[in-house]
Amino acid sequence: MEYHFEAVSNGRPPPSGGIDLYIPPSLQHFSENPDHPSYVPPQSRALFFSSTKVPNTNDTLSKMNIPFGVIFTPAEHLEPAPPCLRRPPVKCKSCGIIINFLSKLRPDGTWNCTFCDSRNESSREYGDSDAVHYPELHRSLVEYLDPTTQPSVMSSDLECIDYYLIDLNFSAQDLNTIVSSIAAAVRDTPFADATVFPGIQPVSSAEMSTISFQVNDYVVPKNECVETTLSIALDAIRETALRRRSPSGLRCMGTAVETCLSIHEMIQQRNQSVQLHGRVTLFISGHPNFGPGSLPSILDDSREGRRYFLEQADEYYRKLTITASDMDLAIDIICGDMGVPMLNRLCLGTGGTILLQREMEEQQLKKNLVKGIHRVVGIRGVVDVMCNRGLRLTHVIGPSSASQIQPEQENDSPYRITIPLSSVQPRTSLTLLYDIESDLHRDNIDFQFSVSFTNSHNQRVLRVVTHRVPTTGSEEQYIASIDGDITAVMISKMMCAQARKQIDHRNNTAAVEQSVVKILRGCGKVSRRGGYVLPTHLSLLPKRLFMLQRGPLLGPILQHMDDIDYMRCLLIQANLQDSLRMIDPPLFMVDSSLRGEQPLELYPLPTEDLAMQSDKILLLDHHTEVFRWLGGMVGRIHQTADLEGILKRCDEYVESISRHRYPHPSSHSFKEGTSMARWIQCRLIPSHKDTTEEQLENFPQMDELTEEDRRRLLSKFHRTDDLSYLQWFKKLNAT
Repeated sequence: MEYHFEAVSNGRPPPSGGIDLYIPPSLQHFSENPDHPSYVPPQSRALFFSSTKVPNTNDTLSKMNIPFGVIFTPAEHLEPAPPCLRRPPVKCKSCGIIINFLSKLRPDGTWNCTFCDSRNESSREYGDSDAVHYPELHRSLVEYLDPTTQPSVMSSDLECIDYYLIDLNFSAQDLNTIVSSIAAAVRDTPFADATVFPGIQPVSSAEMSTISFQVNDYVVPKNECVETTLSIALDAIRETALRRRSPSGLRCMGTAVETCLSIHEMIQQRNQSVQLHGRVTLFISGHPNFGPGSLPSILDDSREGRRYFLEQADEYYRKLTITASDMDLAIDIICGDMGVPMLNRLCLGTGGTILLQREMEEQQLKKNLVKGIHRVVGIRGVVDVMCNRGLRLTHVIGPSSASQIQPEQENDSPYRITIPLSSVQPRTSLTLLYDIESDLHRDNIDFQFSVSFTNSHNQRVLRVVTHRVPTTGSEEQYIASIDGDITAVMISKMMCAQARKQIDHRNNTAAVEQSVVKILRGCGKVSRRGGYVLPTHLSLLPKRLFMLQRGPLLGPILQHMDDIDYMRCLLIQANLQDSLRMIDPPLFMVDSSLRGEQPLELYPLPTEDLAMQSDKILLLDHHTEVFRWLGGMVGRIHQTADLEGILKRCDEYVESISRHRYPHPSSHSFKEGTSMARWIQCRLIPSHKDTTEEQLENFPQMDELTEEDRRRLLSKFHRTDDLSYLQWFKKLNAT
């Protein structure tokens, strides 16, 4: 890969900081090849505010019951790429704000900071006539590279290490699948022997000394891996374990992870000139039940006993998370039924992910392992958020530990907070929510977000985004400036974060309904028919929250608590586009008139069960799962060859939308009338309960059916207690 540097001249000798070098950031952080596992589809921006104005009093903000905040994706792949400057940023001497397009320039090269109004001298001799030559003075987003480092095309083999920990309680078939999947993800893994230790307690110093002498047998370069080498390693472990006569079914996960961290520390000590980082991928067949961090439910079934073990395990994994995070080691856990949501702390706190794979399907597992290796853009990430006084940060939702967030100092101006990132990934976002601490007597509130991280080429990168939000004293202007989709995602993230602390899902339902009622009263107007009517641009907000309430994030849908917590953790750190798919999945109808090699055409439909017509093929994209539903009459309408061609193109489409997502979505195909078809029906709004007039208004395709077809369609649905969206909305609007 080549790097092209463009020297920019402004017609006079270069400033003392040297020549500005513009490097397309996409070449440094992301692959430009869509077939490469690290490729990320570019987005147009990284910053999404809930409104384009902010009210100047907290009373107005509280009355609307709509949070003011921002969704920030620190390492988003942007197009067009922002300018990248190979020199240190110029900062305000008083508050530390980086000079930006809002700064007030003077002809003598000095500038005034808009955050603290201090006057600054500049060694770079800024001037009004030269602003066009300095991207930071007319662009809202720029990047800086540490001028002391040169970009390297290849990183050292020792800089990033991938560890694989495998629970031998998996079935022989699953173990073979794991071996072949790892072999597809890494290369050249020669093993000679295996060392097995009892897991009842952490590995002792003497045992670690044994590992120290043999560390090169455990950590080797990645080159041309073959499955037989991994099989040899597993066979060696099995044979040694049998000689130890260890009982089967025991999973000493804590000791295994501790041993892995100790090995990593040894390698770091032997290579002190290089800052190592890496990833631990743990395959476990059930919850840890032996040694440190175990939850041996057989020992004490009482509530007090279980609480004791939970508290002990939670504290253990908290400390383990801090240790792994300090070593820049992300921990991924690939498992079946866990029953221990607290293990998400170990993953989220280190920048890893829990992947639920109850069936070790080889192709999907391979894709997840390969994507997992390439998904991280950088390490040691830190986000600094600054804004004018008057706002106060109340919530930080995303990949960071609350205990590590450093709030402002009392006398700081502007308001400042530092947020360490557990990982720097292109589709990972922070959600920041504010309230108004004191009345805002300014025309605008200025924000600056700066994220610094070390990229894969060992360069220290600083990305700076500056944004201005006007203030308003008018309730109407504030309501008109609210973005319904961004607000829906913010509320959903906040409720999912709170729901992780709840046990009864009915509390979540009540919270959603109370929020909708307050939004109707705060932002709506009383209609002649009674009830409240929201402005057109906010009309979808209650529907998004209804889908949140009945979907897999908060609702009692057909799933285990592990699935619910898994989805919530994904949403909490997802970017805007991914979050919307998880909250309100899009539904498409496939054009079944295709013949030959005609391209696949999809038509968007309302996410309602009225779409389940017997002559239709439907696709529902729920981000982590993609469902295909085949109506019962489709097979009679089409010839076998034509239908096979349509279904093949459906599969190709599903693969195309899944290829750049992590985790890789599961794909499901159902036929009408089968028991498994309920998995898609439970995600659709039961609008068959609405009146005929309401159905025709909200689902216009119903008008294409004859009276007999409508009767036949409605007769397919069983009577349930579920409310349609309109029934639910009417109930809330009448309160």
